[in-house]
Parts: sequence; C-alpha cells; structure tokens
Amino acid sequence: MSIKPFNWLALVVSFFCASVFLGINSKAYADTNNFVINNFDAKYVISNTDYQGTLKVVESIDLTFSDNNHGILRAIPNTYKDNSLDISDITVTSSTGAPSQFSESSSNGNTVLKIGDPNRTVTGKQNYTVSYTVSNVITFYDMHDEFYWDINGTEWLQSFEKVSMSLTLPTSVSLSTQNQSLCYTGVFGSTEKNCEITYNKETNTIISRTLGTLQAGQSLTAIVGFEKGYFTPVSIKEKLSGVAIILAETFGIPLLLGGIAFSHWRTKGRDPKGRGVIIPQYEPPKGLLPAEVGAIVDFKVDQKDITATIIDLAIRGYIQIIETKVDKKIFKDTVNYTFKLTKFSTSGLSDYETTILVGIFGDITTGPERTVELKDLEKTYYTTVSTSKKEIKNRLVTEGYFRGDPAKSGAILWAIVGISFAMLVTCAAIFGPGVVIGLLLSMPIVTAFAYAMPARTALGVEVKEYALGLKL
Repeated sequence: MSIKPFNWLALVVSFFCASVFLGINSKAYADTNNFVINNFDAKYVISNTDYQGTLKVVESIDLTFSDNNHGILRAIPNTYKDNSLDISDITVTSSTGAPSQFSESSSNGNTVLKIGDPNRTVTGKQNYTVSYTVSNVITFYDMHDEFYWDINGTEWLQSFEKVSMSLTLPTSVSLSTQNQSLCYTGVFGSTEKNCEITYNKETNTIISRTLGTLQAGQSLTAIVGFEKGYFTPVSIKEKLSGVAIILAETFGIPLLLGGIAFSHWRTKGRDPKGRGVIIPQYEPPKGLLPAEVGAIVDFKVDQKDITATIIDLAIRGYIQIIETKVDKKIFKDTVNYTFKLTKFSTSGLSDYETTILVGIFGDITTGPERTVELKDLEKTYYTTVSTSKKEIKNRLVTEGYFRGDPAKSGAILWAIVGISFAMLVTCAAIFGPGVVIGLLLSMPIVTAFAYAMPARTALGVEVKEYALGLKL
C-alpha cells in the first residue's frame, strides 16, 4: 500500500509557471523507457533533530540502459500522509561515471530531479546515487508515532528486479509494542505482501526487501511504528507561528507592493484638479488639432485620431478624399478610397501631419498632382501610423499637456509586475505558499495603478474639460 503524493500548491504554481515537466512521468525519465532497474537500495537514518522527525536518505539506483540515454528523473514527494515535507541537501553522484549533474523543478506534488547531461548519452549498466534530507516525516497518532514511506514509488515506467531498504534508528527510540512493522508491494492501494521486513537488534536497524520483481507502477512500502515520546510534534504555538508567517506573506506582500504603487500614482499619476464643472462648448479648442484633443482626453492615440487627422487635412485643402464604390455581383458592394494631393507645401503642418502625408504620397513639396489608393498603402501604413503616434505624444509632452509620455509613465509599476511574474515562473518551487499567493494578489493591484499612471498637467485638464463640453 502507498500514499500518492499530492500538493495543491503545485497545481497553482504549475498553472502560472507552465512547468516543463508537465505530461512527463513524475517518478522517472529517460529519452527512451527501455531500461531496467536492477537494484534500488535505500538507506535511511532517522532522528528527532527537527520537529516531526528528520530522515537522511541515500538511494543507490543500479540500472541497465539498452539504448543511448541522457539520464533519468527522480521525483521526491513534497507531501506524505498529509505532512508537508522539507527537502534539502540534495546531491547526486555516479560510481560508474555517468553524468550526474541535475536540475530541480516542481511537478505534480514532487520535487523533480532531472539527472544527466543533455549533450552526452550513456548506455549499459550504470549507477546513480541520490542523497538528500527530508524533515517532517513522522505522523502522530494517539497511541503511537509512525514512519510510512514508499521506497521506490509507484509511477516508474520501468520494472525493478530488486528493491530494498534499511532504516537506522536512534538508540533512544523504542519500537511500538502495539503496532508491528509492516511492508507492502504493488500498485497504489495494494495490500500484497511480496516482501519481508525485519529488525536487527545489533545494528538497531529495520530492514525490508522485495521477494520478487516489481513491475512498472509497483512499489515497496515500509511502515514502522514507534512508542510515543521520542519524536516531537509541532506545537500549537509553532503551527500558529507558521500560519502567521503565511498570512503575513499573503497579505503583507500585496499591502507593500500595493502601497508602493499607490504612493507612486498619488505623487506622479494624478491629474491636477480642474473646474469640476463641464460647460457646453461649440468650437474646438484653439491651437489644437483633432488627434491632439483625442489623445488629451483618453491618453492614447488610436486609429480614430489618425482618421480624424486625415479628414482634417482634407478640410484644410491639403488632400482630396475620393470615394469609389466597387460593384460585387454576389456580395455587398465595397468602397475604395483614393487620396489626391492638392497642396504642395509643408507650411502649416505639424510634424506628424507631414509624416502622414509623406507616408501616403512620398514627396509632398513638388507637383504634379498625384493620387494614391488606400489599398496600395498596406505595406507602409503601419510604419507611418506608428511614427505619427509617437510624434503626437511627444508634441503634447513638449507643449505641456502631459507630465510625461503616457506610454512610459507606468514603467516602474510595469517593471514590478514583470519582476513578480518572473519570480513566479522561475522560483515558485522554492517559495512558500504565502509568497506565491501574495505575489498573485499583488500583480492585478499594481497593474491597475500602472494603467492609471498617465497624468495631465493643469493645461491638459483644462483642454480635457473643454473637449468634454463639446459632447453636451
């Protein structure tokens, strides 16, 4: 019988991190699965150096690759029997000289070690020795304490010829007189006992081994009971302290980052107070062109503003817009637009108006009159519009309508959002749940202030209120 590891936080983290190990078996990996594990031997030393027991682990894995492989994956559960495990001091070596470098990731409730060299393959008989320390391995019951452990795990895709383990006990711990040590073999939930488990009094060691082969998906599980008193559970005070830390991280991080964002917005992102009363207006603001008024009102230069500029150029006599209907026999008639340059001068034009006309016609200072169809501008239109948008924003900043470029005003806050997201993607596996949740809560708060950062000057507020009066 075995406990299948599960960690709800891993699901949250995997959603935001797009873990590279999704869909890959969480217990073992190789480029091909045609290898056999000849011997999986685990040596454990248990102690009470930390609350709820500490386990030092040395796993010796002997296997035979029948094809060229880069290595394996070894997944160490993050939870057991509802206990959240703390895994540390991980090392990997190979007595056969196989590449033993590894990287860590989090997937499906496991800390996954990807062991091997992506630039080198190995074949034949190989050995990997994986060492690590795990804390919080003891489960506490009313009458006894218990160590419950899957030795090799139930999700390997390979068979095992032999699985064994030894558990070295402290001299001061007593085995439970009510609950004998047990072992099980098989798939998850199996009660098959094709194994043996014994106690060696001289070495104070529990020893267990399989009595036959294990197929893919089968594991050896050992259960050892202890008399109460040696292992110390986490006290209520410690648990509350841990909860307090998680709560502090969960709500403290959003308060901190949200406070920074609010302070930044309050000092640099708020408009000055205007009149507060919108008065009906009947003439456009003096000294401003349509695109400029539109940008002042909503902080952005969009396609409507560019279209308004082209129409305004036609009204002022620089161009003529000719509308032509194209007949369709089946579908609805379509309309094509032709632009005709009628004034050969840049006099009276803003920089962005000049950009638009040059983008349409090329040279606009010499004749003769020429025409360009809208459909012929597809290749150059995007560049023309992009350049003119920047020129409009720069003009409004230079003339004192905006405090700064609206597109850049929230740069600091966008940087905070970007860094938070990067931390979640790259480091979520090492963060506690409070940090992860805190960052997730912070991102939309900071994002909202980043969107609200563009600010007008007093002159810009005056123009905005005047423009709104045109709608009354």
